[in-house]
Amino acid sequence: MTLTLELELETRVTLVSSYAPTMSRPDEERDEFYQQLREVIGGIRHKDTLILMGDFNARVGSDFQSWKVVLGHHGVGRMNENGLHLLSLFREFNITITNTVFQQKNCRKTTWLHPRSNS
Repeated sequence: MTLTLELELETRVTLVSSYAPTMSRPDEERDEFYQQLREVIGGIRHKDTLILMGDFNARVGSDFQSWKVVLGHHGVGRMNENGLHLLSLFREFNITITNTVFQQKNCRKTTWLHPRSNS
């Protein structure tokens, strides 16, 4: 879902809300989601402010050195396949995952953690 708000003359904010398929879904379905998201982001004017939110069902990890600009210093855990999709897409569009920029308790960095997972 997208919503573009005209704030002032030539000033717009575009909000994008999305829900990604989980890791249990077929690769093709997850690939299609990221392709559609790529098309949505690519269709937004460069001078618009973009606010991208949603549940990406992704673990992006904490390797901020490999993902400069995209990933802040406060990621958590190890990257999974959906995390790689998300990081790659965000690198393509020079988007930062702001939740990884701010220091906070580890329990507040994720919305859900599999019971068997340590990260």
